[in-house]
Amino acid sequence: MATHRFAAFAAALCLAGCAAVNPYPAAWEPLRPSAAADCKLFEGGYSDKADSRDNVKPSLTRELFGFNTDWEKATRVDFSLPRDDALEVTVWSGTDKMMTRTFSAAEGELACDAGQLILRSTHWTRADVMLAREKAKLTLHRAGDYLVTEVEDDLAGLFFVIVPIVGSVTNWYRFAKMP
Repeated sequence: MATHRFAAFAAALCLAGCAAVNPYPAAWEPLRPSAAADCKLFEGGYSDKADSRDNVKPSLTRELFGFNTDWEKATRVDFSLPRDDALEVTVWSGTDKMMTRTFSAAEGELACDAGQLILRSTHWTRADVMLAREKAKLTLHRAGDYLVTEVEDDLAGLFFVIVPIVGSVTNWYRFAKMP
């Protein structure tokens, strides 16, 4: 009996996990269904730094490419749909091109559904005390002059190299359309 309690206590100490879902900000324009049959309405450039509910400045580059990139230097993100089954994303720092990536529908990274663009990205995240695999699902909406993004992040990895961690969070960000 004591062994079972100890095992349950030890398991609780070894596994840290959390989940959070942040609601759509009431102060923002409501999201309306798109009349577009395809996702060409997402083509163009957007500010890399977002408006968010808590006034932090999330990065679109960070959400798309992961923490272990030069996302802090990014200023603009351009979307181009050369074909219906591919999205080319180009990240800029001022006038300097930083990186380009193509999201592919064939590989499950891209979907266009009722005027929403859905992107999936998986990458490793390394920090001082953590190593984790991050899976992000970004559901993009156009609302006026903004790219409104629902970001669902799932993380699984190790904290201090020995403590397993699991987490899930959903956030809403709004990136301004750039000329």
